[in-house]
Amino acid sequence: LNVNCLWASSKNWWHPIDWVTVEHILASNCVTLWIEASSFDEGDLNRFIKGWLNGNNPTMEFFHVIVKQLDPDLLFDGIRYEEKDNSLIRNYDCKAVGVQYEFKGGFEIRRSDGRVATLQQETHLQNPCQIYHFAMIVWPL
Repeated sequence: LNVNCLWASSKNWWHPIDWVTVEHILASNCVTLWIEASSFDEGDLNRFIKGWLNGNNPTMEFFHVIVKQLDPDLLFDGIRYEEKDNSLIRNYDCKAVGVQYEFKGGFEIRRSDGRVATLQQETHLQNPCQIYHFAMIVWPL
């Protein structure tokens, strides 16, 4: 996955993107990763977050994936984070996919080189599948 932007889309939730694995993401040099209808779970995303904290994905600025609801205790197992209040609102203009993404609160993590990322999980639709948007933005230094 050595491209600037990867947008992997699926027709619906019942046909998730399964050809993009955590291993692919950890080894990628993508700036923007946008994956729809993924079967990633807390363990997969925990590995991804820990990988980023350990220096993987050095060029990544934005990661987005549609998943089922995640348990924060499992997602952040072994990861130091700071939960931000929802009154803190920050925007990210993801030009690569043409989306203005709003971060309300979220969970902040910090890498040893000083890079800071905010992670959030939210749902935009009331639906029987209970799909959630999980996003991570790496803020500019």
